[in-house]
Amino acid sequence: KWLAENLDFINVVDYVPDNIDNYENIVIAYGTYYADWARLVNMIKNNSNKRYFFLVNEYGLTPNADVYSALIKVGYEAITNYEKGTKGVKHYKAFHSVNLNVSAFRDIDAKKFYEKTKDIIYWGRFRKDREVYFDKYFKGIYISTSRRNKKRFQKYNCYIIDPVSFNENSILNDFKYTIYIEDKYTHSHFNNLADRFYEALSFNMIIFFDINCRNTVKRSGYKVDDFYFVSSIEEVREKIKIIASSPNKHLEHFLKLKIQAKQEQKEVLKQIEQIFKTPINYDESVFICDECKKEIKRNNLVFRKKFYHKHCYDPNKHFVPIYRGVPKYEIS
Repeated sequence: KWLAENLDFINVVDYVPDNIDNYENIVIAYGTYYADWARLVNMIKNNSNKRYFFLVNEYGLTPNADVYSALIKVGYEAITNYEKGTKGVKHYKAFHSVNLNVSAFRDIDAKKFYEKTKDIIYWGRFRKDREVYFDKYFKGIYISTSRRNKKRFQKYNCYIIDPVSFNENSILNDFKYTIYIEDKYTHSHFNNLADRFYEALSFNMIIFFDINCRNTVKRSGYKVDDFYFVSSIEEVREKIKIIASSPNKHLEHFLKLKIQAKQEQKEVLKQIEQIFKTPINYDESVFICDECKKEIKRNNLVFRKKFYHKHCYDPNKHFVPIYRGVPKYEIS
C-alpha cells in the first residue's frame, strides 16, 4: 500500500483479479495460508507472458508451495529485504535487494521528547531466535504484543500491553526509549533494519541497540554512535541517567537519523520504480534434473521439491506432496 500511495503506476488489490490483461508487472506478496491459492495458481499459469515478482520483507518466508511452483515455472524475480544467500526464496530469474522496511517511517507530528512521561517500551511478536535477548532486557519495561503472544512474554517481569498503533494518537508517543534487538540469524545474514527502528524514529524515541546488532546497523548505512550499543538492561538504565542530565546532543543525533530515513524512503521509491521499468533479459537460475543430472530449461521442467525434465519425471516414483501433506497441483 505504501508503494501504491507513492508510485502512481502501482495498483494494490487483496484478491485475485479476473483479468490482468492491462498489467505488465504482477507482484505477489506473501500472505495468509487461507487465501484462494488455487485461483492464484491458475492466474499465473494462464498468464505466463507477464513479468512476475515475489515481494517479501522477511527472511525464511516463501510463497505458498503451489504458487511457488507456478512462479518458478513461468520465471519470477525476487524483491527482498535481505541479501542474496540468506535463507528464503530461491530459483528466481533475478534478485533485487531493497530496504522495504523503510516504508515503516512516518513523517507525523509526534510528541517531543520532553513531553513524554514513560521510559522503555518494546513492541513485536515473540520470536524464538530472539529469546536469549528477551531474557537479557525484559526486566521492568513495557512490552506491546498481540493476545496470542502475551502468554509467551508473561514469564518476564514486565508490563504487557495491547498492540500499539502507529498514528499520531499512538501510546508510543508517551515513551522516550526503546531497545532494538534482532534474531541471532540476522547477525551474520544481513536483513535491513526492522520496522521498529523506523517506527521509533517516527515517534522521536532514543534507540538502544543490542551490541550484536552492530553489523546490521553499519551495513544499513546509519551512523549510530557507540554510546547507544548496549549489553544489558542495567547498562541501558545507566545510560538513561546520563541522557537525562544532558539530552540535547542525544536528540540531535537521532534527529539526523530521522532525516536520513526520510531521504532513504525517496531513494527506495526510485529504486523500486527502476526495477519495474527496466526489463531483464537474463536468468540467474540453473536447474539440474535430479534423475538424469542434466540442465533443464524452464519450459521443460517439473518441480516437486526437486527438479526434473518432463520426460524424466515419473509421478509414481518422484511425486512428493508439498502442500501440508496433501497433493495439490502438478506444475508441469
